[in-house]
Amino acid sequence: MNSVRTGRLQRRLWATLLALLFTLLLSGCMQRGDSLGPIISITEPKAGTVRSDELLDIYGYAYDDRGITAIRVNGTDLLQFEANRSAYGTSLIQFAFRGSPDREGEVEFLIEVEDTSGRVSTLPYALRIDTTPPTLELEAQALGSGRYRVSGVARDNTSVSAIRLGGQPLQFVPGPEVTFEFNSVALEEPIVEVVDSAGNRVERRIE
Repeated sequence: MNSVRTGRLQRRLWATLLALLFTLLLSGCMQRGDSLGPIISITEPKAGTVRSDELLDIYGYAYDDRGITAIRVNGTDLLQFEANRSAYGTSLIQFAFRGSPDREGEVEFLIEVEDTSGRVSTLPYALRIDTTPPTLELEAQALGSGRYRVSGVARDNTSVSAIRLGGQPLQFVPGPEVTFEFNSVALEEPIVEVVDSAGNRVERRIE
């Protein structure tokens, strides 16, 4: 595991940090005498389901007003590496680490951040690896003038999150099985696309 500093997260990071500091100031926590442990946040990807089963780059930040002395991921301290040693003792550290899941299912990380007072905050972080695309049962009939009668059932091993009919999203409650039916719908592009919560997708063209 190693640290990857990335500019694309800085704007989001500083906006989050400013909001956080404003909240702390209002509550008087900045006068705390170090009664609270460090703050940990994962910015990308959010805990949930992802489709990559090869390499995962996970980004986050750690904050403590007294300074940070360790960022451990499953027991390995990121600050031990030469590229990260200059961050030792600073208050705000962007960090990243890479995971290598070997199969579908849940992968778990335990993130620990320690400050100069020896206080430790922990963040259990889990992602579900899903590389299985959804399935689509589709029945369609051309009615003429670019209109179609369309019905179908979309299924997924986790959750169907999006169905697009001719590029237009359908409104529905996400779930493992979604049924849809249209007696007459105009389609400029006769394609039905189904996407699951991990971003896997399947596409069928209406013949």
